[in-house]
Amino acid sequence: EALDSHKVEIRLETNITKIIGDGQKVTAVEIEGKNGKETLKADSIILAISYKIEPNNFKSITLQTSGRYIKVNHAYETNIKGIYAAGDIANVADEPKFNLLAVGSAEAYTAINNVKKYVHPTSSLFGGHSSSLNL
Repeated sequence: EALDSHKVEIRLETNITKIIGDGQKVTAVEIEGKNGKETLKADSIILAISYKIEPNNFKSITLQTSGRYIKVNHAYETNIKGIYAAGDIANVADEPKFNLLAVGSAEAYTAINNVKKYVHPTSSLFGGHSSSLNL
């Protein structure tokens, strides 16, 4: 419901071929998937699990890169406010990087909570423990 109310469109089994921006923010994305090739207007992009990561796809939004990585801070925010990266494509301050699924998942959790805080500044950064849920 929350995604629908904010007009968030989820595309599975889709490859991003190009991210288009104005130098400061995302404005559109070129994709290829079940429906063929499309260009969609966008102001946010969330990449889930990917097997092929190409930082050059992000050049039109001037993300800072280091080799094959997008540079991020400890909140996994890029040099552009409101754009986050995690997993194999992200590297915090040129620290040693372990490209493992478990590491990428932990980074994604941290990035997602920081995105939530960015979108809803009054929300808690910490989502809680699963053991606290009444299941």
